[in-house]
Amino acid sequence: MPTCKLFVGNFAPELAIKVGQRLEADLVSAKIDTFQNGELNVCSAQILSGQAVFVWQSVTEDVHRDFFELLLMLNVARSSGASKIIVVIPFFPYARQNHPHQDGCMPTQLILKLLKTAGAYRVVTVDMHHPENITSEPLPFCNVNLEPFWLNQLRTMNLTNACIWGADRSMQQRASSLAKALCLSSGYSNKLHDGAHRVIVKNMYGDVVGKTVYVIDDRIDTGRTLCAVAEALAALGARRIIGVVSHAFLQASTLERLKASPISRLIRTDTTPIAFQNSDFVQTLSINEVLADGLRSVLL
Repeated sequence: MPTCKLFVGNFAPELAIKVGQRLEADLVSAKIDTFQNGELNVCSAQILSGQAVFVWQSVTEDVHRDFFELLLMLNVARSSGASKIIVVIPFFPYARQNHPHQDGCMPTQLILKLLKTAGAYRVVTVDMHHPENITSEPLPFCNVNLEPFWLNQLRTMNLTNACIWGADRSMQQRASSLAKALCLSSGYSNKLHDGAHRVIVKNMYGDVVGKTVYVIDDRIDTGRTLCAVAEALAALGARRIIGVVSHAFLQASTLERLKASPISRLIRTDTTPIAFQNSDFVQTLSINEVLADGLRSVLL
């Protein structure tokens, strides 16, 4: 594989470090200063000229600052003469709006245009919500699908009398595919949002009586969908409920809400920042091998 550098911002998550080690890439930290009015000043501590560069940004709750920091890092890499610039955003912002609005606007397409203008050659992300709505314009786009990863992880768990459940209709296909590969039953929920802070589960499709139910979702922020589905599953007679989530933003209020629900355990990946160690309730699995393979394939 060609030599490359991994250019990261102020926050270099453990996932970036592990991926860099697998790629044998030099980890280069951006020097980022914040002026009193909030403006950012970004520069590189090393020369990037002639190098293939992965510009890595892990999105936190401060999504707009993180994204603008990414644009400035791209500008630095391009101005430094990097030969190829590939953006790595494990969690892609605005992905749940990845469908045309009534006025025809798609925020994700705008984000890709901005990344291209700033100097990106390609974008790599993980388990994006509705990636089929992304076109190759304006920027080549690679979505690392975590379904094979979750299949391998589920195979290591106790699946006696288990069921794979899609948290909503968008997760139905993944739940069904995983269940089929594991020779298990599957089901899914239909939901609607009543305002910004209330989730109503309308219909449940599947048999969960006496079963351990693994609820599959691609992301959680407030945890309200997962909690509402868990309440409905418990009411239908599920014996145990385990959340399986690719991207989890676990603020204190979210974690408190999840622990107060019928969910007995939450399994997540390290695509989002981890502010705590694994516990009896939350288990974090690393996708560094899967993501490194994905980045290696786009660089060759």
